[in-house]
Amino acid sequence: MPLKEHLGDVVMKSNDMALDEVVVVAFGIQKKESIVGSTSTVKDTVPVFGETEFRHYFEKNYDKSVCPDEPISIKVEFYVNGQGQPGSIAIKENSCQKLETEIKRLLLGSPPWSERKRKVTLNWTLNE
Repeated sequence: MPLKEHLGDVVMKSNDMALDEVVVVAFGIQKKESIVGSTSTVKDTVPVFGETEFRHYFEKNYDKSVCPDEPISIKVEFYVNGQGQPGSIAIKENSCQKLETEIKRLLLGSPPWSERKRKVTLNWTLNE
């Protein structure tokens, strides 16, 4: 039925107390007070990777045909950037010069380091 006269403006006012907390569920939303059970928060965890883990990673992945049956002494310094990637690699000591490329390859290809934005010095001996 059409209106013949202007009855006024309709204005809706919001009620700040009407909106409760809302929880996202599989197929829509529901109010927090209607949840039975518990909710949990999932955090992204960064796996721990540092000096000890790199040594194991190196021993597992380096080319064992390079300098076989020789004790290998390594001292390397580098900087771990904000993304956990090693850079500015400087080989300070290396008893097997052929292994220098392997050291750099494995550092650059390693998983992200946990502690970031820092200088690292690694010093160890293999094949003892």
